[in-house]
Amino acid sequence: MKVFTVRASSLPKFADRELSWAARHFDPVKEACLAAITTNGGKPARGIGAIVGSANHFGALEMLKDTHLTGRPNFDIGLHNAIAHFKGEMVDLKTVHIDDLTKSVDAGVKQITKMMEAFYNTYAIHSDPSKYLEHEVFVKINQFLRVGGKLDNLRNNWKLQDYKFGRDLSAYFAQLGAYLAGIAESFENAKNLTAELIWTPRVGVDALQPVARIIPMNAEACLEAFWNVIFKIRDRIQKWNSDRNPKYLIFGRNGDSKYCKKQYCLAWGTDICDQWIDLDKFKEGPKEWATW
Repeated sequence: MKVFTVRASSLPKFADRELSWAARHFDPVKEACLAAITTNGGKPARGIGAIVGSANHFGALEMLKDTHLTGRPNFDIGLHNAIAHFKGEMVDLKTVHIDDLTKSVDAGVKQITKMMEAFYNTYAIHSDPSKYLEHEVFVKINQFLRVGGKLDNLRNNWKLQDYKFGRDLSAYFAQLGAYLAGIAESFENAKNLTAELIWTPRVGVDALQPVARIIPMNAEACLEAFWNVIFKIRDRIQKWNSDRNPKYLIFGRNGDSKYCKKQYCLAWGTDICDQWIDLDKFKEGPKEWATW
């Protein structure tokens, strides 16, 4: 049986919405969801906030690569790469869900510029060269399952730093725990590991851009969250493989999640999930209410 690799960055989604995770990262469920979406004449949707975030993340890492060569991050390279990444993802606008903070491509470019400036001025310019930047680590769970991912930055003092760019901030305990476990498995001399999130908020184009925030994380809590989540994933996959007629509902649903929306979940709007509702249909009452 082929070894299944769970990406560390996907773990927070599993903790919140198991079936949504499976729809993106577990091929049997993903293929069924894509087939259902295509049958209904649709395409997988993406939220513009996630696109802005991934563009910033890509630009930030490109910015920091010059620190190893010149001792200083290169803002221009970072910004150029971030904007190019964003525009490349925005080619098919029909699949992008616009939100109230980023209403157009131009707005996204302006936000990325502001966020890159905040990341550079309040964090990157003060950073020393890293021990490892974008270093891939793995954790073997059993002979059929492993966890892998590229950590953003590992400092010389064994401090893990992970970069986030977005409107809201989650704790990402399980994701950081996966990286910490991977570091411990990859480096025999890794001791006293610590972890931080570096969060640069996404705000409206006309709003004052907040500085990047440095958020210390409890390394032991991160590791505990990681092992809890990955053992649940292991158990779900084992149950799927042992069932002659596997059911999608092996994976838990969470219709109460704020991410239970078309732009976040491939199972939304399909028969594969039984906990979704198109709330947009109910935002306006009957026309006769307008006379009350």
